Amino acid sequence: NKEKCYGYASDEKHGRVLPGTTSIKNSSECFTNKVILKWNKVAGASGYEVYRSVSKNGKYSLVKTIKSGSTVTWTNTGLKGKQYYYYKIRAYRTADGKKYYGGFSGKFRKGVAGWKYINGYKLYYDAKGNLVKDVSKIIGKQSSYVIKVNKQMNVVTVYAKDGDKGYIIPVKSFVCSGGNATPIGTFYTPAKYRWKTLMGPCYGQWSTRIHGGVLFHSVFYSTHSNSTLSVNAYNKLGTTCSHGCVRLRAGDAKWIYDNCQLKTKVIIYNSSYAGPFGKPKAAKLASWHTWDPTDPTARAKCKARGCH
Repeated sequence: NKEKCYGYASDEKHGRVLPGTTSIKNSSECFTNKVILKWNKVAGASGYEVYRSVSKNGKYSLVKTIKSGSTVTWTNTGLKGKQYYYYKIRAYRTADGKKYYGGFSGKFRKGVAGWKYINGYKLYYDAKGNLVKDVSKIIGKQSSYVIKVNKQMNVVTVYAKDGDKGYIIPVKSFVCSGGNATPIGTFYTPAKYRWKTLMGPCYGQWSTRIHGGVLFHSVFYSTHSNSTLSVNAYNKLGTTCSHGCVRLRAGDAKWIYDNCQLKTKVIIYNSSYAGPFGKPKAAKLASWHTWDPTDPTARAKCKARGCH
C-alpha cells in the first residue's frame, strides 16, 4: 500500500580506507652511480616504501622506507655504473600501529645511460657512452632558460637550471651568424615578432629582440614568404656576416621564440671554446632550395622534392 516495510539490518562490517597508488615521475634522474627517484604524492599517506631489483621481473627488495607522506624524492647512491636497476614504490598509511598499503607504482629503470657532472656542466650520456647534445625531450620544457651566444665561434647554447647549482644544464646548441656590431654583454629579451622587417628591407621569421635593434631571427627572406629564403646567407651560417643580429636556422629561431619567455637572460661573449656541445653544422643548400629545411611551415616542400 505504498508504504516501506523493512527487514532487519545486516551485521555491521568495518575497514580502513587504503592509500592511493603513486607513480614514479619521468623527471627522475639517472647518474652513473646513483638515481634520484621522484614520485607523485598520495593524499593521506604516512610514508612510502621503495623496492629495487636488478631485473624487471625479478625479486624486488625493500631498500628504503620514507617516514613522511610529504617526502616525494629519494636518492639511491652507491650503484654500479654498468648495472641496470629497477624500482617500484608504494604508499602506506599507519593506523593502530599497523601499516595499510596502496598499490605498487609502475616500474622505473635506471640504465647505464645517465647524467654526469663534468667541468661544471651537467651532461647526459646515452647507453653507449655518447654525449647527448639535445636533452630538451629528456628534461621537458623548463620555466626559464639562459641563452649564451659565443660571438667569436658563432654558436648559441641554451642552458636550463639545475636547482641551486644554477644554469649548468646545456639543453641544445645552434649554429648562428653574428656580426661585428653584435654587442658583448648581458641582456634580457623584451619582445617577440612572428615576422619582423629587417634591413634591406628583408624579413625574418620567429624573431626575438635581444637589445636595441639586435635580434635572434631566421636567415632572412626577400618577402613575407617562406619560399624566398636567401640561400647565400643560409650557406654562410657559422661565419660572422650579419649586420649585428644573430641569424639562425628557422627551426632554431622558432625554438627560442616558442620556449624562451620574455625577459630571458642572454649573454653575448667571445671565446675560442665553442661550448660543451661544440659547434653544430648547417647543411649547405643548392641555389634552387629557396626555403629553410628546418622551417616547419615548409616541410611539405622538402617532402615533395625528396630533399630533406
